[in-house]
Amino acid sequence: MTPATGPYQPDDPAEESRTNQTVATPMFEAESTMSARKRKQHARTHQRTSAKPSVTKGLRAVALFEGAKGMLVILAGCGLLSFIHKDIHTTAVRLVEHLHFNPAKHYPRIFLDATERVTDSELWALAVAALMYSGVRFFEAAGLWLGKKWAEWFGVLTGGMYIPVELYEVARGVSWPKVILLAGNIGVVAYLLYTLNRKETRRTPALQPSD
Repeated sequence: MTPATGPYQPDDPAEESRTNQTVATPMFEAESTMSARKRKQHARTHQRTSAKPSVTKGLRAVALFEGAKGMLVILAGCGLLSFIHKDIHTTAVRLVEHLHFNPAKHYPRIFLDATERVTDSELWALAVAALMYSGVRFFEAAGLWLGKKWAEWFGVLTGGMYIPVELYEVARGVSWPKVILLAGNIGVVAYLLYTLNRKETRRTPALQPSD
């Protein structure tokens, strides 16, 4: 007669404990590994989100300033077109007199001499150049408004190009318009450099591999 068989019952309780530990250990390690991976992935996602640069009010103020410059140049270009087939020199003389400038001074004299020799084709060329310049300013302003890095570098390069010229003009003769223009340009370039450096500082930890 064959004895009834049942579930295996180990004679040694220590052996049963070791068996359970052998089964549980790989499962625990797998769960721990998956949990660690999820934590690392969450940390990387959080770092990328934190490192993503935000568009500051100062950056948008610079964008509005650049857009305003573009608009002023467009208006100046339209004003030049209105003088085609007209005596622009006479209008320039009246403008200098209305502003109470001395026509014999350096800059009013240059302005009047230029208007005396200008032709209609030159007015068209100046108007087209003004339109192109305005387009560049609007393009830069849009990039700055959206917080684009290329727009910030473009603003630094174009703004920095004018600083030596403005310094030279201030050295030739100090006046409030020259000083304000120079200070404003230096302020814009310095702020854009500060913004670029801050973005790079925030971006660097996000690129470092996690342990």
